[in-house]
Amino acid sequence: MPLKILQLKVKILSRNLGEYVFFGKVLLLALGAAGLYAVYVLTGLAPHRFVVAGFVAVVLLGLHLRRRDYAFCQRLLPHPFRLFVLEYFLGVAPFLVIALLRGQFFLALLYAALPPLVAAVPRSSTVARQRALRLPACFPDLDTVSFFRKAGLPVCCVLALAAGLCFAPAVSVVLVYLLVLFSSGSIYSQGESLTLLCLDGLPARQFLRRKIGRQIRFWAVPVLPVLALYAAFNWETAWYALIPVALCPLQIVAAVCGKYRSYVPNQAFEGTALQAFGMLGFIVPFLLPVSIALAVVYYADAVRHLKTYLYAYDR
Repeated sequence: MPLKILQLKVKILSRNLGEYVFFGKVLLLALGAAGLYAVYVLTGLAPHRFVVAGFVAVVLLGLHLRRRDYAFCQRLLPHPFRLFVLEYFLGVAPFLVIALLRGQFFLALLYAALPPLVAAVPRSSTVARQRALRLPACFPDLDTVSFFRKAGLPVCCVLALAAGLCFAPAVSVVLVYLLVLFSSGSIYSQGESLTLLCLDGLPARQFLRRKIGRQIRFWAVPVLPVLALYAAFNWETAWYALIPVALCPLQIVAAVCGKYRSYVPNQAFEGTALQAFGMLGFIVPFLLPVSIALAVVYYADAVRHLKTYLYAYDR
């Protein structure tokens, strides 16, 4: 039974990883390889090898005390201890192999003893009754939360790359600009129920303005510091940073209004050829006036269409 549950978890993990784009998969692989190399280098130094082992023990203990399937495994399995030991052993296996390659047999023995010791730690009633984490206040809506659950790591890596390349002319500006463009289109391509639409009890125009304003403020928090870093390192081309400041809000307006101008409850938004052409204008400069004009038209259409569902809140 423990092996079957472990196989099921591996299938679920593989399915979740399959939702990442190719860039995300390569990035995860590169980060994993870089992390293992860093561990290999650190374990070559006498004071650091035990620091790494202590860090692994603390992380493993924290995962054990906060795992959400603890009660489920207790009810389903007669001996859940075996499943926990197997899962934790798979987690420490890379560190165990590195210790053996380094000839650190005492440290390898410590890693091998960690899984049963951690799995034997009893769960306290306070932790067992812990409630699910609340939605962070920084996320403007559930569309953004759903997007960041799938693509949050690649987005954060692109932002970190843009900040790291702030000394290179125009690179950070291009990365941030394209990130907001493609992320905005992806965020507002998902379905939304009528219950969520009416949850705030706002009329159509106020609902749309609130949705746009929150999304702009959400992206301003990580984007503006990157642009400020770029301007600090590149005085001669600092005005490049004004391009995302001026156009990214228009991108968000076009993405939000493009969804709600043809909103149908519980149906994903697939977009039209005209909307794709309008978003293309934010990349091709001579089509920019067309994109701006379409964003204005989309806003008027979205307000008119949303009144079909939010008419009860009109004042």
